[in-house]
Amino acid sequence: MTSIQRTIARLVVLTTALAIPAGLVLGATAPAQACFFIAARGAAPSCGGGGDGAIFVVTATPSTTAVGDPITLTMTRTPAGLSPADVTASSTFSISSGSCAGRVCTPDALGTLTISGQYTGGTGGNAVTTVEVVAPDHLLVVPASDTATAGTTVPIGVFRAAADGTVLDDDSARATVTLGGAPCPDAVCTAGTAGLQAVTATDGALTGSAAVLVQAASASVIEVAPHAGPVWNGDEPATFTVEAYDVAHNDLGDVTPLSAFEIAPDGTCLGNTCYAPTRGTHTVTARYLGISATASAPAQGPLPAILGTLPNGQVGTAYSASVLRSSDPTARTTLAAGSTTPPGLSLSPEGILSGAPTHSGTFAFTVVAVNDGGTTSFTTVVYFAPAAGPSRPQVSAAGSSVREGNSGRTTVRVPIRLSAASSTPVTVAWHTANGTAVAGKDYVAAHGTVTIPAGQLTATIPVSVIGDKVQERNETFTVVLTTPNGATLGTARGIVTIANDD
Repeated sequence: MTSIQRTIARLVVLTTALAIPAGLVLGATAPAQACFFIAARGAAPSCGGGGDGAIFVVTATPSTTAVGDPITLTMTRTPAGLSPADVTASSTFSISSGSCAGRVCTPDALGTLTISGQYTGGTGGNAVTTVEVVAPDHLLVVPASDTATAGTTVPIGVFRAAADGTVLDDDSARATVTLGGAPCPDAVCTAGTAGLQAVTATDGALTGSAAVLVQAASASVIEVAPHAGPVWNGDEPATFTVEAYDVAHNDLGDVTPLSAFEIAPDGTCLGNTCYAPTRGTHTVTARYLGISATASAPAQGPLPAILGTLPNGQVGTAYSASVLRSSDPTARTTLAAGSTTPPGLSLSPEGILSGAPTHSGTFAFTVVAVNDGGTTSFTTVVYFAPAAGPSRPQVSAAGSSVREGNSGRTTVRVPIRLSAASSTPVTVAWHTANGTAVAGKDYVAAHGTVTIPAGQLTATIPVSVIGDKVQERNETFTVVLTTPNGATLGTARGIVTIANDD
Protein backbone atom coordinates (compact mmCIF):
# COMPACT_ATOMS: atom_id res chain seq x y z
CA MET A 1 0.00 0.00 0.00
CA THR A 2 1.39 3.37 -0.94
CA SER A 3 1.62 6.26 1.49
CA ILE A 4 -1.22 8.00 -0.37
CA GLN A 5 -3.43 4.95 0.04
CA ARG A 6 -2.57 4.71 3.72
CA THR A 7 -3.43 8.39 4.14
CA ILE A 8 -6.77 7.99 2.38
CA ALA A 9 -7.54 5.00 4.58
CA ARG A 10 -7.18 7.24 7.63
CA LEU A 11 -9.65 9.86 6.24
CA VAL A 12 -12.49 10.52 8.65
CA VAL A 13 -15.79 11.57 7.08
CA LEU A 14 -17.95 13.77 9.37
CA THR A 15 -21.74 13.79 8.89
CA THR A 16 -24.64 15.47 10.64
CA ALA A 17 -28.39 15.45 10.05
CA LEU A 18 -31.07 18.16 10.30
CA ALA A 19 -33.37 17.47 13.23
CA ILE A 20 -36.88 16.88 11.82
CA PRO A 21 -40.06 15.34 13.25
CA ALA A 22 -40.50 11.58 13.32
CA GLY A 23 -41.94 10.21 10.09
CA LEU A 24 -40.46 12.89 7.83
CA VAL A 25 -37.77 12.04 5.26
CA LEU A 26 -34.82 14.41 5.27
CA GLY A 27 -33.73 13.66 1.69
CA ALA A 28 -30.29 14.93 0.64
CA THR A 29 -29.77 17.20 3.64
CA ALA A 30 -26.81 15.38 5.16
CA PRO A 31 -23.50 17.30 5.33
CA ALA A 32 -21.60 17.59 2.07
CA GLN A 33 -17.96 16.48 2.26
CA ALA A 34 -15.01 16.78 -0.17
CA CYS A 35 -13.12 13.82 -1.66
CA PHE A 36 -9.34 14.34 -1.88
CA PHE A 37 -6.27 12.97 -3.69
CA ILE A 38 -3.01 13.83 -1.96
CA ALA A 39 0.33 14.20 -3.82
CA ALA A 40 3.54 12.65 -2.55
CA ARG A 41 5.27 14.44 0.28
CA GLY A 42 7.09 17.51 -0.95
CA ALA A 43 4.94 17.90 -4.09
CA ALA A 44 2.70 20.90 -4.63
CA PRO A 45 -0.61 20.47 -2.62
CA SER A 46 -3.61 19.32 -4.59
CA CYS A 47 -7.39 19.67 -3.68
CA GLY A 48 -7.69 18.73 -0.05
CA GLY A 49 -4.02 18.64 0.64
CA GLY A 50 -1.68 20.62 2.81
CA GLY A 51 1.92 21.54 2.36
CA ASP A 52 2.84 19.05 5.06
CA GLY A 53 0.94 16.15 3.47
CA ALA A 54 -2.09 16.42 5.84
CA ILE A 55 -5.61 15.68 4.57
CA PHE A 56 -8.26 18.42 4.82
CA VAL A 57 -12.03 17.91 4.73
CA VAL A 58 -14.69 20.66 4.60
CA THR A 59 -18.19 19.71 5.67
CA ALA A 60 -21.37 21.77 4.88
CA THR A 61 -24.51 21.42 7.00
CA PRO A 62 -27.05 21.11 5.46
CA SER A 63 -26.04 19.96 2.02
CA THR A 64 -29.45 20.81 0.56
CA THR A 65 -30.88 24.22 1.42
CA ALA A 66 -32.76 27.24 0.10
CA VAL A 67 -31.62 30.65 -1.08
CA GLY A 68 -30.89 32.87 1.90
CA ASP A 69 -30.65 30.02 4.44
CA PRO A 70 -27.37 29.75 6.37
CA ILE A 71 -24.96 26.86 5.84
CA THR A 72 -22.66 25.97 8.72
CA LEU A 73 -19.15 24.83 7.76
CA THR A 74 -16.59 22.64 9.54
CA MET A 75 -12.93 22.11 8.51
CA THR A 76 -10.83 19.16 9.75
CA ARG A 77 -7.14 18.42 9.30
CA THR A 78 -5.77 14.86 9.47
CA PRO A 79 -1.98 14.64 9.66
CA ALA A 80 -0.38 11.35 8.45
CA GLY A 81 -0.90 8.63 11.01
CA LEU A 82 -2.96 10.85 13.38
CA SER A 83 -6.63 11.45 14.16
CA PRO A 84 -8.56 14.33 12.57
CA ALA A 85 -8.46 17.71 14.30
CA ASP A 86 -11.03 20.52 13.98
CA VAL A 87 -9.34 23.55 12.39
CA THR A 88 -12.50 25.52 11.60
CA ALA A 89 -11.37 28.47 13.71
CA SER A 90 -8.15 28.70 11.66
CA SER A 91 -9.92 28.47 8.29
CA THR A 92 -11.67 30.83 5.93
CA PHE A 93 -14.56 29.93 3.63
CA SER A 94 -16.06 31.10 0.35
CA ILE A 95 -19.09 30.13 -1.76
CA SER A 96 -19.43 30.25 -5.53
CA SER A 97 -22.60 32.38 -5.33
CA GLY A 98 -23.37 34.14 -2.09
CA SER A 99 -21.47 35.37 0.91
CA CYS A 100 -19.65 33.94 3.94
CA ALA A 101 -19.13 35.33 7.41
CA GLY A 102 -16.87 33.26 9.59
CA ARG A 103 -17.97 29.65 9.32
CA VAL A 104 -21.44 30.51 7.95
CA CYS A 105 -22.14 30.91 4.21
CA THR A 106 -25.39 32.13 2.70
CA PRO A 107 -26.26 31.16 -0.89
CA ASP A 108 -27.98 33.64 -3.20
CA ALA A 109 -28.65 31.42 -6.24
CA LEU A 110 -30.25 28.08 -7.08
CA GLY A 111 -28.32 25.04 -8.29
CA THR A 112 -25.15 23.23 -7.26
CA LEU A 113 -22.79 25.66 -5.52
CA THR A 114 -19.19 25.09 -4.52
CA ILE A 115 -17.86 25.91 -1.09
CA SER A 116 -14.12 26.20 -0.51
CA GLY A 117 -12.26 26.04 2.76
CA GLN A 118 -8.75 27.44 3.21
CA TYR A 119 -6.69 26.48 6.26
CA THR A 120 -4.55 29.46 7.26
CA GLY A 121 -2.37 27.83 9.90
CA GLY A 122 0.94 26.00 9.52
CA THR A 123 1.84 25.36 5.88
CA GLY A 124 -1.79 25.88 4.81
CA GLY A 125 -4.21 23.58 3.08
CA ASN A 126 -7.58 23.59 1.34
CA ALA A 127 -10.66 21.53 0.58
CA VAL A 128 -13.90 21.97 -1.38
CA THR A 129 -17.45 20.62 -1.28
CA THR A 130 -20.77 21.29 -2.99
CA VAL A 131 -24.31 22.07 -1.81
CA GLU A 132 -27.63 21.92 -3.59
CA VAL A 133 -29.70 25.11 -3.39
CA VAL A 134 -33.36 24.46 -4.22
CA ALA A 135 -36.53 26.55 -4.14
CA PRO A 136 -39.01 25.95 -1.23
CA ASP A 137 -42.25 24.54 -2.62
CA HIS A 138 -44.56 24.19 0.39
CA LEU A 139 -44.77 24.01 4.19
CA LEU A 140 -44.87 20.78 6.15
CA VAL A 141 -47.13 21.20 9.22
CA VAL A 142 -46.51 18.69 12.02
CA PRO A 143 -48.56 18.99 15.29
CA ALA A 144 -46.83 17.61 18.37
CA SER A 145 -49.99 15.49 18.84
CA ASP A 146 -52.91 14.73 16.58
CA THR A 147 -55.35 14.87 19.53
CA ALA A 148 -55.78 17.49 22.27
CA THR A 149 -58.17 18.27 25.11
CA ALA A 150 -59.91 21.65 25.03
CA GLY A 151 -57.94 24.21 26.97
CA THR A 152 -54.56 22.50 26.54
CA THR A 153 -51.75 23.66 24.24
CA VAL A 154 -50.33 21.91 21.17
CA PRO A 155 -46.91 22.93 19.76
CA ILE A 156 -46.89 22.95 15.97
CA GLY A 157 -43.77 22.25 13.90
CA VAL A 158 -43.61 24.07 10.54
CA PHE A 159 -40.88 23.24 7.98
CA ARG A 160 -40.13 24.58 4.52
CA ALA A 161 -39.78 21.73 2.00
CA ALA A 162 -38.78 21.28 -1.64
CA ALA A 163 -41.13 19.87 -4.26
CA ASP A 164 -39.70 16.38 -3.75
CA GLY A 165 -40.40 16.54 -0.03
CA THR A 166 -36.88 17.37 1.09
CA VAL A 167 -37.04 19.36 4.32
CA LEU A 168 -35.06 22.57 4.05
CA ASP A 169 -35.40 24.29 7.41
CA ASP A 170 -37.54 24.91 10.48
CA ASP A 171 -39.99 27.70 9.65
CA SER A 172 -41.95 27.65 12.93
CA ALA A 173 -40.66 31.05 14.08
CA ARG A 174 -41.63 32.78 10.81
CA ALA A 175 -44.86 31.09 9.81
CA THR A 176 -48.35 32.30 10.75
CA VAL A 177 -50.19 29.37 12.34
CA THR A 178 -53.89 28.88 13.19
CA LEU A 179 -55.92 26.11 14.79
CA GLY A 180 -59.59 26.07 13.90
CA GLY A 181 -59.16 29.64 12.65
CA ALA A 182 -57.75 30.88 15.98
CA PRO A 183 -54.20 32.32 15.91
CA CYS A 184 -51.37 30.34 17.51
CA PRO A 185 -48.67 32.70 18.85
CA ASP A 186 -45.15 31.30 18.45
CA ALA A 187 -46.65 28.22 16.71
CA VAL A 188 -48.25 27.05 19.98
CA CYS A 189 -52.00 26.46 19.64
CA THR A 190 -54.61 26.32 22.38
CA ALA A 191 -57.28 23.70 21.70
CA GLY A 192 -60.75 25.21 21.65
CA THR A 193 -63.84 24.07 19.76
CA ALA A 194 -64.35 20.32 19.95
CA GLY A 195 -64.07 18.28 16.75
CA LEU A 196 -61.54 17.78 13.95
CA GLN A 197 -59.90 21.20 13.59
CA ALA A 198 -57.65 22.30 10.73
CA VAL A 199 -54.13 23.52 11.45
CA THR A 200 -52.91 25.97 8.80
CA ALA A 201 -49.49 27.57 8.31
CA THR A 202 -48.56 30.43 5.98
CA ASP A 203 -45.21 32.03 5.19
CA GLY A 204 -45.52 34.38 2.25
CA ALA A 205 -46.67 32.28 -0.74
CA LEU A 206 -45.92 29.00 1.05
CA THR A 207 -48.77 27.18 2.79
CA GLY A 208 -49.35 23.90 4.54
CA SER A 209 -51.99 22.22 6.67
CA ALA A 210 -52.70 19.37 9.08
CA ALA A 211 -55.50 18.47 11.51
CA VAL A 212 -55.91 18.02 15.27
CA LEU A 213 -58.85 16.22 16.88
CA VAL A 214 -59.97 18.44 19.79
CA GLN A 215 -61.83 16.62 22.56
CA ALA A 216 -64.10 18.46 25.02
CA ALA A 217 -62.77 18.86 28.56
CA SER A 218 -64.70 18.25 31.77
CA ALA A 219 -67.24 20.85 32.90
CA SER A 220 -65.77 24.08 34.23
CA VAL A 221 -68.78 26.40 34.06
CA ILE A 222 -72.57 26.06 34.08
CA GLU A 223 -75.34 28.42 32.97
CA VAL A 224 -78.76 28.64 34.60
CA ALA A 225 -81.83 29.69 32.60
CA PRO A 226 -85.21 30.54 34.20
CA HIS A 227 -88.48 29.47 32.58
CA ALA A 228 -91.14 31.50 34.42
CA GLY A 229 -94.74 31.99 33.41
CA PRO A 230 -96.57 35.34 33.53
CA VAL A 231 -96.79 35.00 37.34
CA TRP A 232 -94.10 33.71 39.71
CA ASN A 233 -94.99 33.58 43.39
CA GLY A 234 -95.55 31.15 46.24
CA ASP A 235 -98.34 29.43 44.33
CA GLU A 236 -97.14 29.64 40.73
CA PRO A 237 -93.59 28.21 40.39
CA ALA A 238 -90.83 28.81 37.86
CA THR A 239 -88.58 26.08 36.49
CA PHE A 240 -84.85 26.35 35.83
CA THR A 241 -82.51 24.43 33.50
CA VAL A 242 -78.73 24.02 33.67
CA GLU A 243 -76.35 23.67 30.73
CA ALA A 244 -72.69 22.66 31.29
CA TYR A 245 -69.65 23.93 29.33
CA ASP A 246 -65.94 23.20 29.41
CA VAL A 247 -63.12 25.75 29.65
CA ALA A 248 -63.38 26.45 25.89
CA HIS A 249 -67.17 26.82 26.14
CA ASN A 250 -67.87 23.54 24.39
CA ASP A 251 -71.47 22.62 25.21
CA LEU A 252 -71.54 19.48 27.36
CA GLY A 253 -75.33 19.28 27.38
CA ASP A 254 -78.24 19.63 29.81
CA VAL A 255 -77.27 18.64 33.36
CA THR A 256 -80.49 19.79 35.05
CA PRO A 257 -81.33 16.35 36.55
CA LEU A 258 -77.85 16.20 38.12
CA SER A 259 -77.98 19.70 39.64
CA ALA A 260 -79.16 20.94 43.04
CA PHE A 261 -81.15 24.19 43.38
CA GLU A 262 -81.81 26.77 46.11
CA ILE A 263 -83.55 30.15 46.14
CA ALA A 264 -82.89 33.42 47.99
CA PRO A 265 -83.85 35.59 49.81
CA ASP A 266 -86.75 33.23 50.56
CA GLY A 267 -88.74 30.43 49.00
CA THR A 268 -88.29 26.74 48.30
CA CYS A 269 -87.10 24.57 45.39
CA LEU A 270 -88.35 21.07 44.65
CA GLY A 271 -85.84 19.79 42.12
CA ASN A 272 -85.60 22.51 39.49
CA THR A 273 -89.05 23.91 40.38
CA CYS A 274 -88.82 26.97 42.65
CA TYR A 275 -91.47 28.99 44.51
CA ALA A 276 -91.06 32.69 45.49
CA PRO A 277 -93.47 33.67 48.29
CA THR A 278 -92.62 37.40 48.32
CA ARG A 279 -92.44 40.10 45.71
CA GLY A 280 -89.11 41.26 44.26
CA THR A 281 -86.03 39.84 42.62
CA HIS A 282 -85.23 36.27 43.64
CA THR A 283 -81.98 34.50 42.85
CA VAL A 284 -81.79 30.77 42.15
CA THR A 285 -78.41 29.06 42.61
CA ALA A 286 -77.66 25.78 40.83
CA ARG A 287 -74.76 23.48 41.76
CA TYR A 288 -73.27 20.74 39.58
CA LEU A 289 -70.06 18.82 40.39
CA GLY A 290 -68.89 21.60 42.69
CA ILE A 291 -69.60 24.30 40.09
CA SER A 292 -72.24 26.93 40.84
CA ALA A 293 -74.12 29.55 38.85
CA THR A 294 -77.07 31.84 39.49
CA ALA A 295 -80.05 33.28 37.66
CA SER A 296 -82.29 36.10 38.89
CA ALA A 297 -85.89 36.90 37.99
CA PRO A 298 -88.61 39.17 39.44
CA ALA A 299 -91.32 37.45 41.45
CA GLN A 300 -94.80 38.89 41.65
CA GLY A 301 -95.47 37.63 45.14
CA PRO A 302 -98.96 36.97 46.56
CA LEU A 303 -102.15 38.87 45.81
CA PRO A 304 -102.51 42.16 47.70
CA ALA A 305 -103.98 41.67 51.20
CA ILE A 306 -106.47 44.22 52.59
CA LEU A 307 -106.85 44.82 56.33
CA GLY A 308 -110.24 44.02 57.86
CA THR A 309 -109.85 46.59 60.65
CA LEU A 310 -107.89 49.84 60.65
CA PRO A 311 -106.46 51.61 63.72
CA ASN A 312 -108.91 53.85 65.60
CA GLY A 313 -108.88 57.61 65.16
CA GLN A 314 -110.51 60.72 66.61
CA VAL A 315 -112.68 63.39 65.09
CA GLY A 316 -110.74 66.52 64.28
CA THR A 317 -107.34 64.79 64.55
CA ALA A 318 -105.25 64.11 61.42
CA TYR A 319 -105.44 60.43 60.46
CA SER A 320 -103.34 58.24 58.12
CA ALA A 321 -103.28 54.45 57.77
CA SER A 322 -102.68 51.91 55.01
CA VAL A 323 -105.53 49.58 54.07
CA LEU A 324 -102.95 47.01 52.85
CA ARG A 325 -101.75 44.31 55.23
CA SER A 326 -98.07 44.68 54.16
CA SER A 327 -95.94 46.98 52.04
CA ASP A 328 -96.64 46.38 48.34
CA PRO A 329 -95.22 49.22 46.19
CA THR A 330 -96.77 47.80 43.01
CA ALA A 331 -100.32 47.50 44.39
CA ARG A 332 -102.98 50.06 43.41
CA THR A 333 -106.23 50.55 45.32
CA THR A 334 -109.66 51.99 44.52
CA LEU A 335 -113.05 51.93 46.21
CA ALA A 336 -115.52 49.32 45.06
CA ALA A 337 -118.53 50.61 43.16
CA GLY A 338 -121.07 52.19 45.53
CA SER A 339 -118.61 52.34 48.47
CA THR A 340 -117.48 55.60 50.16
CA THR A 341 -114.78 56.51 52.65
CA PRO A 342 -115.61 57.98 56.10
CA PRO A 343 -116.47 61.71 55.99
CA GLY A 344 -113.36 63.88 55.81
CA LEU A 345 -111.07 61.09 54.52
CA SER A 346 -109.92 59.85 51.11
CA LEU A 347 -108.19 56.73 49.78
CA SER A 348 -105.01 57.16 47.69
CA PRO A 349 -104.03 54.76 44.84
CA GLU A 350 -101.23 53.51 47.13
CA GLY A 351 -103.83 52.42 49.71
CA ILE A 352 -103.42 55.24 52.26
CA LEU A 353 -106.62 56.36 54.01
CA SER A 354 -105.93 59.90 55.21
CA GLY A 355 -107.51 63.18 56.21
CA ALA A 356 -109.26 64.60 59.29
CA PRO A 357 -112.47 62.73 60.24
CA THR A 358 -115.50 64.95 60.78
CA HIS A 359 -117.90 62.39 62.23
CA SER A 360 -117.52 59.85 65.03
CA GLY A 361 -118.63 56.26 64.80
CA THR A 362 -117.78 53.04 62.98
CA PHE A 363 -117.45 53.14 59.20
CA ALA A 364 -117.14 50.30 56.68
CA PHE A 365 -116.04 50.58 53.06
CA THR A 366 -114.90 48.09 50.39
CA VAL A 367 -111.42 48.36 48.82
CA VAL A 368 -110.33 46.84 45.49
CA ALA A 369 -106.54 46.19 45.23
CA VAL A 370 -104.59 45.15 42.12
CA ASN A 371 -100.95 44.03 41.74
CA ASP A 372 -98.97 41.83 39.34
CA GLY A 373 -100.37 38.78 41.05
CA GLY A 374 -104.00 39.69 40.40
CA THR A 375 -106.99 41.51 41.92
CA THR A 376 -108.65 41.19 45.32
CA SER A 377 -111.34 43.12 47.25
CA PHE A 378 -112.25 43.27 50.91
CA THR A 379 -114.39 45.34 53.28
CA THR A 380 -112.47 47.18 55.99
CA VAL A 381 -113.74 48.90 59.14
CA VAL A 382 -112.49 51.93 61.09
CA TYR A 383 -113.73 53.65 64.29
CA PHE A 384 -113.42 57.38 65.05
CA ALA A 385 -113.97 58.64 68.63
CA PRO A 386 -115.63 62.00 69.32
CA ALA A 387 -113.45 65.08 69.39
CA ALA A 388 -111.48 65.67 72.58
CA GLY A 389 -112.09 68.69 74.88
CA PRO A 390 -109.76 71.66 75.01
CA SER A 391 -106.18 70.64 75.57
CA ARG A 392 -104.49 71.50 78.88
CA PRO A 393 -101.04 73.06 79.22
CA GLN A 394 -98.10 71.39 80.96
CA VAL A 395 -96.79 72.68 84.28
CA SER A 396 -93.06 72.27 85.01
CA ALA A 397 -90.50 73.19 87.66
CA ALA A 398 -87.36 75.01 86.53
CA GLY A 399 -83.88 74.90 88.03
CA SER A 400 -82.52 77.75 90.20
CA SER A 401 -79.45 78.74 92.24
CA VAL A 402 -78.67 80.91 95.28
CA ARG A 403 -75.56 82.01 97.22
CA GLU A 404 -75.43 80.39 100.66
CA GLY A 405 -74.42 83.43 102.81
CA ASN A 406 -72.42 83.32 106.02
CA SER A 407 -75.34 83.38 108.47
CA GLY A 408 -79.10 83.64 108.72
CA ARG A 409 -81.40 82.60 105.95
CA THR A 410 -81.64 83.50 102.27
CA THR A 411 -84.79 82.93 100.22
CA VAL A 412 -84.51 81.32 96.79
CA ARG A 413 -87.55 81.47 94.47
CA VAL A 414 -87.99 78.38 92.28
CA PRO A 415 -89.84 79.19 88.98
CA ILE A 416 -92.98 77.22 88.07
CA ARG A 417 -93.99 77.57 84.40
CA LEU A 418 -96.87 76.67 82.09
CA SER A 419 -96.34 75.60 78.49
CA ALA A 420 -99.29 77.81 77.50
CA ALA A 421 -101.59 80.22 79.29
CA SER A 422 -104.77 78.69 80.71
CA SER A 423 -108.22 80.29 80.80
CA THR A 424 -108.58 79.04 84.38
CA PRO A 425 -106.15 79.08 87.31
CA VAL A 426 -103.70 76.19 87.54
CA THR A 427 -102.64 74.79 90.92
CA VAL A 428 -100.00 72.20 91.70
CA ALA A 429 -98.72 70.67 94.97
CA TRP A 430 -95.03 70.75 95.77
CA HIS A 431 -92.47 69.64 98.36
CA THR A 432 -88.71 69.77 98.84
CA ALA A 433 -86.37 66.74 98.72
CA ASN A 434 -82.74 66.32 99.78
CA GLY A 435 -79.94 66.06 97.30
CA THR A 436 -76.39 66.73 98.47
CA ALA A 437 -77.95 69.51 100.56
CA VAL A 438 -79.69 68.29 103.75
CA ALA A 439 -82.89 69.80 105.16
CA GLY A 440 -82.40 71.50 108.54
CA LYS A 441 -78.65 71.92 107.90
CA ASP A 442 -78.42 73.53 104.47
CA TYR A 443 -82.01 74.57 103.78
CA VAL A 444 -85.47 74.56 105.40
CA ALA A 445 -87.77 71.72 104.29
CA ALA A 446 -91.12 72.96 102.99
CA HIS A 447 -94.24 71.92 101.10
CA GLY A 448 -97.49 73.41 99.85
CA THR A 449 -99.35 74.39 96.70
CA VAL A 450 -98.72 77.11 94.19
CA THR A 451 -101.23 78.75 91.85
CA ILE A 452 -100.63 80.25 88.44
CA PRO A 453 -103.44 82.71 87.77
CA ALA A 454 -105.56 82.46 84.60
CA GLY A 455 -103.87 84.04 81.61
CA GLN A 456 -100.41 83.95 83.23
CA LEU A 457 -97.50 81.61 82.57
CA THR A 458 -95.34 81.62 85.74
CA ALA A 459 -95.32 81.58 89.53
CA THR A 460 -92.55 80.99 92.11
CA ILE A 461 -92.08 78.82 95.19
CA PRO A 462 -90.02 80.38 98.05
CA VAL A 463 -87.55 78.13 99.92
CA SER A 464 -85.15 79.28 102.68
CA VAL A 465 -81.42 78.46 102.51
CA ILE A 466 -79.39 78.34 105.79
CA GLY A 467 -76.12 80.32 105.72
CA ASP A 468 -72.85 79.30 107.47
CA LYS A 469 -69.10 79.90 107.30
CA VAL A 470 -68.11 76.28 106.63
CA GLN A 471 -66.04 75.81 103.49
CA GLU A 472 -67.77 73.16 101.44
CA ARG A 473 -68.67 72.28 97.85
CA ASN A 474 -71.80 73.52 96.09
CA GLU A 475 -74.85 71.51 97.19
CA THR A 476 -78.28 70.81 95.69
CA PHE A 477 -81.83 69.97 96.73
CA THR A 478 -84.99 69.47 94.65
CA VAL A 479 -88.46 71.01 94.48
CA VAL A 480 -90.88 68.26 93.39
CA LEU A 481 -94.28 68.99 91.74
CA THR A 482 -97.27 66.61 92.16
CA THR A 483 -101.03 66.43 91.44
CA PRO A 484 -101.56 69.39 89.09
CA ASN A 485 -105.09 70.77 88.65
CA GLY A 486 -105.96 72.42 85.34
CA ALA A 487 -102.76 71.24 83.65
CA THR A 488 -100.74 68.12 82.99
CA LEU A 489 -97.42 67.46 84.65
CA GLY A 490 -94.35 68.27 82.56
CA THR A 491 -90.91 68.49 84.22
CA ALA A 492 -91.70 67.47 87.79
CA ARG A 493 -88.36 68.32 89.43
CA GLY A 494 -86.56 71.64 89.69
CA ILE A 495 -83.00 71.42 91.03
CA VAL A 496 -81.81 74.21 93.31
CA THR A 497 -78.04 74.75 93.61
CA ILE A 498 -76.64 76.31 96.82
CA ALA A 499 -73.41 78.04 95.80
CA ASN A 500 -70.81 78.06 98.61
CA ASP A 501 -69.32 81.53 99.14
CA ASP A 502 -67.06 80.89 102.22
